[in-house]
Amino acid sequence: MPPRDLITIHNVSRTPAEFNALSDIPPELEWLANITNLKTRRAYKVNVAEFLAFSGLSEIKSLRAVARSHVIAWRKDILDRLVHNAHRIEMRGESMRKKRNPPQDEKKE
Repeated sequence: MPPRDLITIHNVSRTPAEFNALSDIPPELEWLANITNLKTRRAYKVNVAEFLAFSGLSEIKSLRAVARSHVIAWRKDILDRLVHNAHRIEMRGESMRKKRNPPQDEKKE
């Protein structure tokens, strides 16, 4: 049995200080850790930079304080910008719905 001040992980023992030091991984590496595709990784880096700008965070270390609600607000902002910048298509002529469902007074004739 290992001494009490060691934590055993898959036959690797670390002191509590060593274990706590594992959380000192830079946040950008933590966020991108499982992304192996280079194009996706590059796109995510751009997204992280956009999120930092949106949230007003100046340091990448601040990402550790981000909550789900912050990401939801950012997503809503993106969707709002997409809707407001969307192109409108002007249609000419009468609506197909109106042609299929004429007003009640026209049906009586």
